[in-house]
Amino acid sequence: ALDLVTPATDAEGNIKPVWEVGGSIGTAHWFYRMDVNDDGRVTQSEFLGSPEDFRKLDRNNDGAIDLAESKNPEVRLERHPLHGHFFLGPPLALDGRLYAVTECDSQLNLVALRADTGAVLWVQGISYVDRPIDEDSLRNTLACTPCYSAGVIVCPTQMGVLVGVDALDGALLWTYYYGDDDTASESAWSFMSHRPYGNTGFANPPLIEGNRIVLLPRQSDSIHCIDLTTGNKLWKQPRNDGEFIAASADGVVMVVGERTSAGLSLVDGRPRWTTRTGAVSGCGLRAGM
Repeated sequence: ALDLVTPATDAEGNIKPVWEVGGSIGTAHWFYRMDVNDDGRVTQSEFLGSPEDFRKLDRNNDGAIDLAESKNPEVRLERHPLHGHFFLGPPLALDGRLYAVTECDSQLNLVALRADTGAVLWVQGISYVDRPIDEDSLRNTLACTPCYSAGVIVCPTQMGVLVGVDALDGALLWTYYYGDDDTASESAWSFMSHRPYGNTGFANPPLIEGNRIVLLPRQSDSIHCIDLTTGNKLWKQPRNDGEFIAASADGVVMVVGERTSAGLSLVDGRPRWTTRTGAVSGCGLRAGM
């Protein structure tokens, strides 16, 4: 977190964070994962932690961390808040809190932080992964950004499940599996045997309208609508060439496709209209009612 009004700076003139949490330090085999060129040294450019952590570990000040320095027992990095957690997307800011999806030791979590101090309020596990984020070339391009309505934090996982969590105490409310095979899984979903649909360059968070959630997952050939309170499926329709969900109005949700856009009924998902829009550029903006 950075102070936008009166940021503090260090001796070199760099802006100092108000607080920071998470990071790759503390994960298993972090030294080998950061040593990109396998030369047995982690340089500043390879290091994924903070400059302060780098200076603590680089005890001989030669500009690189070797294996012996990485095991320095005097550096108590394991005490850092959320040590070893990798943030999978920007957080949701809500009522003085930040809600973010993280990954640590093959588990996905929803974490709640105080926005002013970064203090961890609670951590709720929501899914498991079969491959860590730094080894999954397909999943690491897809952000997991939570959204909110009526006391429920809706958490994309990019692992075949959508999860609902109580915003107050982190209690797990429901899990919805949206994979297209017949085997439902509430833990891990492998990308190895599947391909993502659509262009991963478009942000595509779930849309919440009233008590309904409409989602167009990259791992499914369908558009899904589920109940916000229970996570039960209300309807499912083919995605066709759908790229992302744009907006909703008057009981109709607009889905923008690669060449065609469509308006679907929020009640049952049936098409209300379609129009050719040409190649997609950007995500557009809803104006008015």
